Amino acid sequence: MRPRILFLVPAEYDALRNKGVDRMIQERDEGGYFERVVTVHPLAPKRRVIEINGAHRIYELGIGRGWASPLKGIAAFATVVRIARRERVDLVRATDAYFMGLLAWWVSRVLHIPFCVSVHADYQKRFALSPRRGFGRLLRQVAAVIPPFVLPRAHMVMPIREHLVPSVIRAGADAARVRVIPHGIDMTPFREPLSADARATFGLPADRTVVSFTGRLTADNYTADMTRAIARVASRRDDVIFVIAGEGSETPIVEAMVHDLERTERVRLLPFQSYDRIVALRRLSAASLCLMAGFSLIEACAAGSPPIAYDVEWHRELVQNGVSGWLVREGDVDGVVAAIDRVLDDPTAAAAMGAKAREVAFDRHDLVRTSAIKRDGYATLLASRHMRS
Repeated sequence: MRPRILFLVPAEYDALRNKGVDRMIQERDEGGYFERVVTVHPLAPKRRVIEINGAHRIYELGIGRGWASPLKGIAAFATVVRIARRERVDLVRATDAYFMGLLAWWVSRVLHIPFCVSVHADYQKRFALSPRRGFGRLLRQVAAVIPPFVLPRAHMVMPIREHLVPSVIRAGADAARVRVIPHGIDMTPFREPLSADARATFGLPADRTVVSFTGRLTADNYTADMTRAIARVASRRDDVIFVIAGEGSETPIVEAMVHDLERTERVRLLPFQSYDRIVALRRLSAASLCLMAGFSLIEACAAGSPPIAYDVEWHRELVQNGVSGWLVREGDVDGVVAAIDRVLDDPTAAAAMGAKAREVAFDRHDLVRTSAIKRDGYATLLASRHMRS
């Protein structure tokens, strides 16, 4: 009989769908390895149950993220246990080591099933890039004590990148229980021929080189740096069109830049796009701006669009400077501008770098390969449950 898994995720379905990443929910069954995948979104703003298909169900608990959340959060522990018991889950996975990790530990403790924690970012770095004040700062200070409690108790800790391994071990994870699970993407859309009218989809002129960004317009993605670089290049070159597809707290910064350059018609700002449109945009792009990136870096490489990225976090795991993209010193807007100019001045070299980036992405991040890694990890956890029982 195939096992059942419970995912605890600090997200909400509508936001995932608007960003075009809701498809990844259905990838959690790892090619049919799990009979049932139950996802709980504790922090969603409203309470509801969403039936995706026979294998996937989402529970949104309606806790939200406001002042009342602490009291609702306490009640969530009992609610999540009831859901896990009703759904007869065999394994729990939290997608952060904070509140989701605490919930996973509690379910594991009550139901005597294993739990794992996947770590998706260097949260201290992200917090430094997007500082909070007042109550938000206090919440972060309180939250800082949770990973050292959760990680040593997890039956497996699953960072998604090699560079995260030292930090999870410093936070208390048992090195013997750490297993890297790289992000995987379905490469099928990147193998199919690009539609002949892809430029027409976005209304892009045929005589302009496309450089794009897709993702959240937030401080931790270095939106301000990206905007300054784009403004400098767009103000003096008429052979490029920048396409920015995304939304976020720093959208006004981008809108102000677009307004200043509106007569040049060299910058296009779009809201979040459907996944097929994002893939098409990436494949049209002679380069992709990925100053801070996760999935977007992988997708840019898979599309053969060489990334221009800051040399931070995990980017060196995928980008070799001058070979499969450009790694620029953090905060070096001049370096970003220079990289964009190189793309525009030598499209042949940029295309060759894109081909190398595509090769690396297919080798490291194809969903078939990464799913096999995760299935192996899950099998180890489930076997340990049988050994303890």
